[in-house]
Amino acid sequence: MLSNKFAIGDDKAFSGVLSQTLRRILYYAVPLSMILFVLREQVVRIVYGAGQFSIEDTILTSQILGILCLSLFAQSVIPLLARGFYAMQNTKTPLYIALGAQTINAFLIIALIRQFEIYAIAIAFSVAVTVNAFLLFIILHRRIEELEYKHTLRTIIQIAIATFVTIIVTFFARNILGELLPLKYAWGVLVQLLVAGSIGIITYIFVTAVFGMKEFETVKKKIIIQIFGRPQVANEEQNIAR
Repeated sequence: MLSNKFAIGDDKAFSGVLSQTLRRILYYAVPLSMILFVLREQVVRIVYGAGQFSIEDTILTSQILGILCLSLFAQSVIPLLARGFYAMQNTKTPLYIALGAQTINAFLIIALIRQFEIYAIAIAFSVAVTVNAFLLFIILHRRIEELEYKHTLRTIIQIAIATFVTIIVTFFARNILGELLPLKYAWGVLVQLLVAGSIGIITYIFVTAVFGMKEFETVKKKIIIQIFGRPQVANEEQNIAR
């Protein structure tokens, strides 16, 4: 679709599709990555916290996962932003930015490996990916005047506020459930993960509903369709018969 819009010279439609898709990706990726960040220990315990995987291994893995979660939103938007350049027949810019990001990645690993050990790899990767996404967005915005920058920025601010509230609620839900459930058993950790995660998701949806975000309306429609199915529209023959 992006290629078609750009090929026919409809810059406004091209920018609209790109901006709308970017906002939708961020709407899902940002809160989910932060909920995963808050509940990272529970996820690791459920997946690996058994057998020969020690408590120390669980803690180390959860800490690495937490660092990677901070750049999950950037990993999610890079393919879209790169496709925006590809649609404009520009394959060099994403390549140069990716090479620059990998250079930063390698430099940070070398610079941080002695002090942070294994954490340096996760830190370097997260920083490099974030820089990659940020540069793609900035350059793409400068080349496309109709990118709806103000609308996108407003949506990002709303997502950030809603995610901040979600983090707080999920954090307290996790801690309260930790006091009530027997976390020495896997089922207790699983219940803590599912309930706290669900509370976080519901909180995020509620806050975005208060903001009146278009992305929330899309989620609401999908939920309604999943519960009640798609509305049945009578065809012309049925109307004539009636």
